[in-house]
Amino acid sequence: MNKKVSFLKQPIIKACCLIMIVLSPLSFADSPRVLWVFSWHKDLPWQQEIERGFESHFESTLLDSKFYYEYLDSARFKDLSHTDAFIRYITSKYKNKHLDIVFFEGEPASQVYLNNAQLFAQSQVILINPGVEVGNLPDSTAVISAKLDYQKATSSFLQLNPNKDVVIVAGDEPAARSRTSEVKSFIKEQSPHVSVELLVGLSLPTVKNKVALLSKNSVVLYLLMFDDEKGEHYIPYQVAEQLASSSSVPVYSFWTSLLRSGIVGGYMIDGQRVGEQAALLLESGVSVDSINSFNTQTHGFYFDARQLEAWEIDEELLPVNATVLFAKRNIIEEYFVPIMTSFTLFILLVFVFRYIELKKYTTQLNGAKNALRATNESLMLAQEELTSKNKKLEDLSITDHLTQLYNRTYLEKTLERELERAQRYGNHLSIILVDIDHFKKVNDNFGHQMGDKVLQAVANVLKSNLRSIDSVGRWGGEEFLILCPNSSLRQATLLAEKLRSEVERVPINRTSRITASFGVACFHNNTSEQLINEADVALYRSKDAGRNCVCA
Repeated sequence: MNKKVSFLKQPIIKACCLIMIVLSPLSFADSPRVLWVFSWHKDLPWQQEIERGFESHFESTLLDSKFYYEYLDSARFKDLSHTDAFIRYITSKYKNKHLDIVFFEGEPASQVYLNNAQLFAQSQVILINPGVEVGNLPDSTAVISAKLDYQKATSSFLQLNPNKDVVIVAGDEPAARSRTSEVKSFIKEQSPHVSVELLVGLSLPTVKNKVALLSKNSVVLYLLMFDDEKGEHYIPYQVAEQLASSSSVPVYSFWTSLLRSGIVGGYMIDGQRVGEQAALLLESGVSVDSINSFNTQTHGFYFDARQLEAWEIDEELLPVNATVLFAKRNIIEEYFVPIMTSFTLFILLVFVFRYIELKKYTTQLNGAKNALRATNESLMLAQEELTSKNKKLEDLSITDHLTQLYNRTYLEKTLERELERAQRYGNHLSIILVDIDHFKKVNDNFGHQMGDKVLQAVANVLKSNLRSIDSVGRWGGEEFLILCPNSSLRQATLLAEKLRSEVERVPINRTSRITASFGVACFHNNTSEQLINEADVALYRSKDAGRNCVCA
């Protein structure tokens, strides 16, 4: 079996390439703005491989490109409202940024583009492995299949495991069932006598129990699992880990992003090479030749040396151009003595020369050290004092001095941030306006000092009954504003009712108590000003209803 050695990893070649790139005209071109829209979530190894391959190319060519990554997370959010919210988020975030190229990777992301193509009319769009019928597309849109050659992958899998029964594990999602059907037909076509068992759409515990009892004349082929028949969601890499650890026979698959999970390997599509080929498109331009090159350069034979050893699979049986990863390396152990001897001699020589040189300056250095130490101590004291004062100034800038709650300026900024977060992720956000009833009478009848104490008492009641993620502050006069992230209108109304009851217990004196009115509003894609106005209207309804009540 041939061992692959990366040509660009040779030091001399790498240096020459670096010089050529720096001197090339491309180095002085305007750097493009590139947006990737991925179908799944940020931590999926497949997408991490693509990002790593894409960025490593530009690091090596010293291009200062501007890359942006967005994640549709369609396995977790499948409803149309999430897609609409995602498009609004993309449109808002990049409205002032001209995007030269936009990559949509995978079926869900490609479908988002096909439904909103007009929003990206000013950009070169590339659909990678769209998995859907694309129909008529604008001239600025290119489609790259980047799809695994299942026939070749199945053929190599059968050659490595002749006459063994095949157990296919996959999820219940349509793409997984389609892969399963395609691979099964290739197996039957190439090896009609081979038994094929499908573990498709079953729960992970059920699959683990079944593969743990397989006979030694079987092998497992894992074709990704996102969902089961009951709608339970899984992360494909974690499924691979549990599958490999439970299986009584070797587990194979077709994606390099699963290699560290415990699978043996196979003929695979390499996410990092997908990213590298995407990077090359930015240099060469999108053409028929570049697309054909893309589709042929993203596959290869990859195997995990640890799994080959564990299952006693002879490396000589692998394809001649296979790459074996994670092999044991004992170079350090083999050359430990000469390395340590050379290192010790080098350190000794350095020590002798440094000792002779530094001896002449010992006195001067000691004096300088003492002076520097004294200066550092003074600077540290000054730094501590400055840090303390800055902290106090920062606290004063966002705190109402009377109630020790947040002030209106801080609440306005926090509300804008929470509105943006709610709009981006589709979360609830509710606010509560609180107004102390007949507060002017408190000042008139008992004096302003008593009024201040009432404000402080109400502030303490509000603060002590909120969650850690809630924010409360003095909105002005006897009014307070409460921000309640991830709270629906009903939840915020229940909270307001609880607060109303607690405030009602605050005494002015032995015979008089305080009450407050509450107005509740929930975010529905409106501005902060509109949301505050809704809460204010609800508050006025509360007052019209006789005060000491909650209206939403």
